[in-house]
Amino acid sequence: MKSDDAWHLIKSGRYDEAAQQLERHINAGGIHVELGHFGNKSVAELAAGRMLEAERTLKESQVFAERQARGSNLLLKLSELQWLNGHTEEAIESLRARIRGLQDGTVQFTDAAGGAKEGLILYYYGVRLDRDEVLDEASQWLNRVRKRRQLRLKVWPGPLVLWFFGELDDSAILSEGCETTSIEGAVTIARSNILIRRQLIEICFHQGVRAMREGDGLRCKDFFENAACLENPLVELEWYLARHEVDRLRRLSN
Repeated sequence: MKSDDAWHLIKSGRYDEAAQQLERHINAGGIHVELGHFGNKSVAELAAGRMLEAERTLKESQVFAERQARGSNLLLKLSELQWLNGHTEEAIESLRARIRGLQDGTVQFTDAAGGAKEGLILYYYGVRLDRDEVLDEASQWLNRVRKRRQLRLKVWPGPLVLWFFGELDDSAILSEGCETTSIEGAVTIARSNILIRRQLIEICFHQGVRAMREGDGLRCKDFFENAACLENPLVELEWYLARHEVDRLRRLSN
C-alpha cells in the first residue's frame, strides 16, 4: 500500500476510513510499512477530532523509527500533539529530543531552514508557560539556525527566523510567505493556494505568540483567529495550535 492511497481518502474528508485502512496496513507489518503511513494515520485521526489516538499513533511511529535505527521526522508533530492533549512536559521533552537529534546528526529530515519550526514551536511553549529556560533554549537554537543556514534562510520557513530576530517586519514576512504585504490580500490568495495558506497560518500563529509575549491580549487573539479561520490544510499543526489558543482565550474571557 502506498502512503498516497490513504491520502486521497483524507483529502476527500473520509478520515475514519483512511485511519482504518492505514491501521490494517501497519498492523500487517512487513517491509512495505513506512513512517509516512504513521504520519498520514495521525493526520486522519487529528482531522477526525481524535487527538489522543493521533498522539498514540505518533508514539508508535517513534518505536518504529527506533527499530529501523534512524531518527524520526515525526517527533515535532508528536510534540505538538502532546501539547494539544495537555501533556506539556512531554511535549517539551519530545521537542528537545528532536533538536538534539538535529544537533548530533541522528535526525536528518527537517525544514528547508534546518530546524526553524522546531525553534519557533519551542519558543511558543516557553511563552505560554512563562518559562525562561525554555525561551532561552529556543532563542539559542534559532540563533544557531540563523548563523549556520544563511543561504537556506531564503527558503520557507527561513524568513520566519529572520522575522523572529527583527530582520524582517510584519509586512516583509507577509511578502515572503504570501506574495503580498496586505493581510486581506494574503487571505484571498490563501483560499485557493494551499502552500500560501500554510505559510499564512504559520505567520499569523507566530505573530500571535509574539503579541502574547508582549502582553497584548487583543492583538494576540486577533492573530490566532486569523490563522484558525482559514480552511484546515490538514498537515499544518499550527492551525490546530491556533484554534487551541482561540478556544483557551475565549474561556479565559468568560
